[in-house]
Amino acid sequence: MRDALQAALNPYGLEIEAADSGPRGLQKALSGRWDLIFLDIEMPLMDGPTVLRLLRDRGVTTPVVLVTAVSRPQVVAGAIKLGAAHYISKPFTAAQVRAAATRLLHLPPSLLDAPPPRLLLQHTSPALADQVARLLPAHVLLDTSTTLAATLDLAEDGGHGVVLVEWPALLEELVAVASLLRRSLPAAGIFALRHDADPEVPCAPDGELDGVLPPSLELLLPGFLYPNFLRPLLFLDGIVARVAGFQGEPVHQPTYFASLTRTLVARCTSIGAEQDLIIDLASAPADPEALAGLIAGVAAGLRAAGAAPSFRLDPALRAALAARPELAGILFDQGG
Repeated sequence: MRDALQAALNPYGLEIEAADSGPRGLQKALSGRWDLIFLDIEMPLMDGPTVLRLLRDRGVTTPVVLVTAVSRPQVVAGAIKLGAAHYISKPFTAAQVRAAATRLLHLPPSLLDAPPPRLLLQHTSPALADQVARLLPAHVLLDTSTTLAATLDLAEDGGHGVVLVEWPALLEELVAVASLLRRSLPAAGIFALRHDADPEVPCAPDGELDGVLPPSLELLLPGFLYPNFLRPLLFLDGIVARVAGFQGEPVHQPTYFASLTRTLVARCTSIGAEQDLIIDLASAPADPEALAGLIAGVAAGLRAAGAAPSFRLDPALRAALAARPELAGILFDQGG
């Protein structure tokens, strides 16, 4: 059931954690700030209503969705009295889970209709395609090709968050190919797959090529490519672009900021130059240097498209960044 809930919510790019018993769920719920809790009524060691009562006794007001077979209506009624105003019945569907999350997290309803993320793989070995398909989350679509011409044709359709090209020839040639791919996929991560790649250096940009990876992707695809390129890095809510937080190893944080910069420019340009865009960076890591680079890059990219963005930050960070000379003339939003 935990796997099914997580699979339903993965397309949103949410930060998700799970617990396999009542006490562990209670410990996690009390250890940080959560925006939503899905709580099973039947759990080992401590049932859901007990967890909910203890959370409310300790002042936790996070919205709770009860997950129940509705076999004991009196238990459900008691839990609702404790503040669980929402529930889904087992067996549930992914659509029910997403609808509840969209409503309670105040996410744009358009997310329910968002196209799934896609990965484009050019390969010479069917075994590589099988490996990538096995490693991808179920909601990510895989397009494959065996020739450069087919890869370029597929890229023109757009929508790919990652392009992986198995390329044993000279890398200088692929750098030129990456420039062509970038025209169709301005925000994508574009990587070469080579057996001589250094597995410890997953991101070594060269022009429009984001780096060189080894063909063995067991760790890099779920731990590096997915969190930085395939999960949603921002949500457009009217004229507000809300940035998703960083996930992954600290060494990959520069990749997150680089990918987020390109994604913001590409996605926000589509809103239209007449809009007063607000870039909400509240969930981004509080790294002043990285944020300054992102803000300068996004502002330049959007201004070139005729847009006038402003940036929403924590007040302390806003004050520090607004005083930087390289950010002079950039607007900082005072709300939120």
